[in-house]
Amino acid sequence: MKKGSYKLLMHDENRKELLSLPFDVTRPLIYVSPENVGTCEKIYVSYSGAPGLEIDWIGMYGITSPDRFHIQKMPIGGRNCGDMTFRAPSQPGQYDFRMFKDDVYRQILGQSNVVTVN
Repeated sequence: MKKGSYKLLMHDENRKELLSLPFDVTRPLIYVSPENVGTCEKIYVSYSGAPGLEIDWIGMYGITSPDRFHIQKMPIGGRNCGDMTFRAPSQPGQYDFRMFKDDVYRQILGQSNVVTVN
């Protein structure tokens, strides 16, 4: 389902509305700081809106890397929101963080801002 606001409607056989339930679909948020770091320095990752499954995870990637080629990976551990700390890679470049569901690469749930490693 795409991000947005929706309404679930229930009607009887005469098409009379019995129930109206509004709801929002959101994407998980991932924010990384600082946005500029030296090699091997700490990178702080905050996330919210995760599905909360035990095997959901966040990985660090080169910004042009395919989803299967993470540099580091950490499980979320069943939490919907939280913070984690990664180490910047020893190779300078631009990196982002991606959240996946169920320990698989099939659907990216969220993507962070870009971090530049100098």
